[in-house]
Order: sequence, then structure tokens, then C-alpha cells
Amino acid sequence: MRPPKRHFVIWLVVTAAVAGFCGYFAVDSFATVGHYLWARQHYRATEGTVVSRGVRAVGDGDAEPVIGYHYTVERRIYFSYRLTFGRSSLRFTPQEAQVEIDKYSVDQTVTVYYDPQDASRSVLLMGLPARRWWYAAAMIPFLVLGVVMIIQTIRIGRSAWGGKDEPQAPAESGPDAAANST
Repeated sequence: MRPPKRHFVIWLVVTAAVAGFCGYFAVDSFATVGHYLWARQHYRATEGTVVSRGVRAVGDGDAEPVIGYHYTVERRIYFSYRLTFGRSSLRFTPQEAQVEIDKYSVDQTVTVYYDPQDASRSVLLMGLPARRWWYAAAMIPFLVLGVVMIIQTIRIGRSAWGGKDEPQAPAESGPDAAANST
């Protein structure tokens, strides 16, 4: 028995939403970890100077530490706010963000890590906060769920439109089958 085509369409929309959502965050998390692992071997260190610091409100009640610093590579001066790896910001409570910026003072000398292929790409902290590792690990079951849902969607689609996965009625066998076929 074939499922109605509308069931397939509904399942397709749900699958696209779940797999897209999970896929976006999984790719972001894995790319961050991968970039960090690559940078750990390739980035170089140089001295820099903190020029500003503050806490920026992000979302509902969250905050982000903002440390501005400049550094020089091959007699060229660069400026950055980037603390660590990852596209999305690090979100803290306002108190946690304050603790982070209290580690730095204006005019303080700091170690800056930069990409030798593009010195404008830099981070102040070589490493990933524990929460970034947890984000990546937490994405694995959701990524598996997305793959399972995609496979199930393909099966439902084939079945709804009469594809190969539709169960076949067992062939009759025995003496009655020969009599019925004539």
C-alpha cells in the first residue's frame, strides 16, 4: 500500500528543516574545530598591544567580551577584535564577560596568533573554549538524525510514487498456483 503523496511532502518539509538546522550548526562546529586544529600547527605568534576592552550586549541577557588589539607583521600594523576561532560569537553572562575582559588592560602587551598566509586573520587566544568542543560533540547525534531522516524521506518518496522500495506481494507457489495461472 502506497502512502499518500501529501505524507511525503510533509515529511520532506520536516526533514529539510531538521537536516538544514542540524547541518548548519554541525558544519559551523566542525569547521571551527577543524580550523583550530589547522591553525595550531600553522599560525605564528607575535607581540601585540591591547588598545580597547569592553562588554557588548548580545541577545537577551547575553554578553560578549570585546578586546581590541593591534599587532605588527612585516612592518605592517593590523587591528583585530577576534578572540578565538569560530564564526559565531562567544556568549557569556555579563558577569562572565567582565571576568574575561578583566584579564586584559589597555596598553598591555599580549601574544597574538596570526595566519602567515593572511596576517589580517588573527586570534588573541590560541585554543578553543570547552563549550566549542561540546557544541561539536553535541552535533553528532543530530547529524545522524538528519541523515536517517533523509534516507527515510527517500524511501517514502519512492513508495509514494511507486518506486523500487514498495513491498511486493509474495508469489504464490504450490499446486494451486499452477492451476490458477491457466
